[in-house]
Amino acid sequence: MSSTIQDLRVKLEDPDARVNDAESRAASALRSRDRVLGLASYVEELHHSAGADLCTCGKKQIACSEYKAMYVMREAIAQWERRNKDRMRRGQAHDLPRDHTLAEPDRAPLWRGPQSLEDEYRQARRS
Repeated sequence: MSSTIQDLRVKLEDPDARVNDAESRAASALRSRDRVLGLASYVEELHHSAGADLCTCGKKQIACSEYKAMYVMREAIAQWERRNKDRMRRGQAHDLPRDHTLAEPDRAPLWRGPQSLEDEYRQARRS
């Protein structure tokens, strides 16, 4: 316990340590956000409008729980996908999984995210 208190004292006295700690927490939060939006984009691929009030799963949109749940997230997912697609096109690291519909196979070395949406889903279920 005393080492924890000592660590806290050092962090409080050292502004660089506080900044580094804050940057680390911010980076972790951004990675978490990207994982959530990546998984949400997978659900969106499976449950979106197929026209005539139908979901792509075959149910009526009003009867599809996944379609209704994704309704409020569609704009956030679209922005995340555009941002990562732009990063990929500029040759920067991005978080689109390899099997995402917007991913370009010839840009494989740039992936910093999961290998596939299914891998990401399995990993999220374990944690």
